[in-house]
This record gives sequence, C-alpha cells and structure tokens, in this order.
Amino acid sequence: MNRLNYTLMGLLGVLGLVGGWVVLDLTVRSGNTPFIASPLIGVVFAATAVFLYIQGRRVLKLKRRVYTDLTWEGAFKVAVMTHSAGYLSSLFTGALLSQLVMGIIRWEAWALRANAIGAIFGLVGAIALVIVSIIVERWCVIDDDSKPDKGEVSESMQIPRRATPRTKP
Repeated sequence: MNRLNYTLMGLLGVLGLVGGWVVLDLTVRSGNTPFIASPLIGVVFAATAVFLYIQGRRVLKLKRRVYTDLTWEGAFKVAVMTHSAGYLSSLFTGALLSQLVMGIIRWEAWALRANAIGAIFGLVGAIALVIVSIIVERWCVIDDDSKPDKGEVSESMQIPRRATPRTKP
C-alpha cells in the first residue's frame, strides 16, 4: 500500500480553498444566503481523530507483539481509514478556510459572520484530523514493500520446514 501523498493532500487543500471561495463568492454576489458551516463539523472531525488515534495505538500494540484483539486485516483497515481521513480532511481544511476568510472579509454581514464562526470550529477539527492521520499512517507501516530486499528472506518466510522435529530411530 502506498504512503500518504503529501503533494496530493496539499493539492486537495488548494482545490477545496479555491472551490469553496468560488462557490461562496458566487452565492453572495447573486444575493442568496450562503451555506452556513455548522460547528458540529468540527465535533465530527475531532471524534474521528480520537477514534483514529485509538485504533493507531492498537496497531502499535500489534506491531510490538503485545496482546490486542486487532488482527493484521484490522491494521490494514486502519491504514485505509487513515488514508481516506487524511485526504478528505485536507479537502475540508481548504473549503473551511475559504469560508473563514470570506466571513472575515465581510464581517458586517450576519450570515457570513455566522459562517466564519462555524468554520473556525470545523477548521480546528479538520486540521486535527490531518495531523492525526499523518501520525497514525506512519504507525501503520508494517514493512516497506516498495524497496527490494538484498537477498534477505523476510520474517514471514522464516518458517520451519517441518512441524515436528526429526527423531532418529
């Protein structure tokens, strides 16, 4: 599985920033009320960050061979969730940042002021989720499959040929 692509995360953030700015600016210029960002978005992002952190700690326990009920397939699911959370939260970071900046620029409008205040909470949660997903993704690296071994046998291949030792008659 590939590692998180930080360039792609940055591009998604810029895409969210530009897209959110364009949509919000067109909505305001046409005289409509903008979509108000709910502060609960930040709560959802923060709860996801906490859940992802807890699952990442379980992966660390699995890697250290400490007892845990997490399996290797579960560790893979945590890695996939880390990737999706990282990419999605970077996109939302850009979009919420555009709403915050638009609200600060036009602070006198009550709808944009409420939008900016709601975007602050969402932005804090989204940034927390980006940071946690980067950290947990590093914890989920079991081995680096992209680098070829130098003739060494991997740990999983070092198994005995026989299940029972040979006995001499």
